[in-house]
Amino acid sequence: MDALFKALQELAAANPAAVAAIAAIASTLTALAAVIVAPFVSYFTARKQIRANLVSANRQAWINALREELAEVFELLTWQFLQRPGTYSGEEGHRYEAEKRSRIRLLRNKIRLRLNPLETDSQALLELLSELEDSAARGGQARESKFDEVMENAVARGQAVLKAEWTRVKRGR
Repeated sequence: MDALFKALQELAAANPAAVAAIAAIASTLTALAAVIVAPFVSYFTARKQIRANLVSANRQAWINALREELAEVFELLTWQFLQRPGTYSGEEGHRYEAEKRSRIRLLRNKIRLRLNPLETDSQALLELLSELEDSAARGGQARESKFDEVMENAVARGQAVLKAEWTRVKRGR
């Protein structure tokens, strides 16, 4: 390194114009490299940021949809549990009940498709939903059932799933 420095000093002493030309060429090459490299760096940084924003927005939409679906299925299962035999009669009453049961099945399937069956919280939530459905279907015949307790556990497990996903959104993953 000392030899290189010494050679440059000798060149500067012998030919100051050559050193000025080398300095001008070096600054031009540095500026050219910055002009070429900067857009690539900006492009890749922007691309990564856009992807992170899209993932976060999609996760937030997923969280909102799951929250709405869980709230509705919990409400419908509570309705089914509290329903007394003979509350709805006639063709219109049976159609109303069939629509409610169909809506419960639709929501349950949407929730199942949203959740990851490999995650422990998701598995537990699905099991609790199944247990709630069974208990709600028995309804008035099984008042001693643990419907309220299972409902509280299902709500808590749903909150855990939503919280875990919200944590991922906050981290930007």
